[in-house]
Amino acid sequence: MYPEMQRLGVQPACPQTGLMMRLHYAGGTAVASDQLCAALFRYAIALADRDRVGLAAFPTIGEDGLIHRVHVLLGRTSQLWAVEVHDASGTLDDQAAVDELDIQTRNLVAEGTHRYAAPTTVEEDNLDFDLDIGVQ
Repeated sequence: MYPEMQRLGVQPACPQTGLMMRLHYAGGTAVASDQLCAALFRYAIALADRDRVGLAAFPTIGEDGLIHRVHVLLGRTSQLWAVEVHDASGTLDDQAAVDELDIQTRNLVAEGTHRYAAPTTVEEDNLDFDLDIGVQ
């Protein structure tokens, strides 16, 4: 779990148990691994915390049993949830998508880790360093 999420008391969603999950979003559903759901929820929380939007792309198992690639736009108002699927057919190799979502989440969390406001202006200094020491 990311330090900021620990500080906020956010528990990871979808414990990594090897189950498949039916992910619900914007009136549609997709079947994905619990690891992917957890990564997607972490990314959605990080985006919402910073009032940002982001795109997540990942493989899912369609109702036809084939693997499809889904693209989901996430933001502060995104409403998504996942339910365990006990009769899912097939398995997904979605580790690359999980890793990518984790990288995007870490990058978002890292953006807000310093405590100092960005400078609004850069002032010119009048310090003169003599770099010609020892030169005649």
